[in-house]
Amino acid sequence: MFSTLLTLALVLAPAFNGVLADFTVWAPSTVAQCELFSFAWDSTAFPIDAALVNPQDPCGAFLQDYGSNNWGNSLNVTAAVPAGTSIQLSLVDSNDNEAWSGVITVTGSNDASCLGASSSSGASATASSTSSTASGTTLGSSTSAASSATSAGPSAPVGAVGSGPGSNGASRQIAAPLMILGATFTGLLLSL
Repeated sequence: MFSTLLTLALVLAPAFNGVLADFTVWAPSTVAQCELFSFAWDSTAFPIDAALVNPQDPCGAFLQDYGSNNWGNSLNVTAAVPAGTSIQLSLVDSNDNEAWSGVITVTGSNDASCLGASSSSGASATASSTSSTASGTTLGSSTSAASSATSAGPSAPVGAVGSGPGSNGASRQIAAPLMILGATFTGLLLSL
């Protein structure tokens, strides 16, 4: 009985990580190469730094850096990556809260203009919100952003993105207390 309840507590504790995440980002599961797509989030702690990353190495070099967004809760951007690529959005707000989209698959399209001469480098992207624009260079190159409120986007990893794979601070901060709470609850049930 004790082992069953302890196992249940240990299994359910990590499940709360997604429920109690810092904030949420909504994005499509597929996008077409060189075509606009939209994503949105629920944090209002501006600015929101947004980047496109490789889901296999989310803390590595950015595929695209969309810079800082100082108003609004959505962006329209172009994925300047070739068809067949898997991508993920990484967002960090001004309180260093993080949000990650699910894995997004880039599908083919008749438009390859954003890919440049080589589909693996030199592509550029634009992002726009209600009254801001940001431009970025793919594959982690330097970035500049322009809007009426800011003049430059981040040129280093956003928030805690560079702290190592799978190191979402929210996961670490909530999993241990939930596991302790589950074990305590299990102990109380067994003592009754």
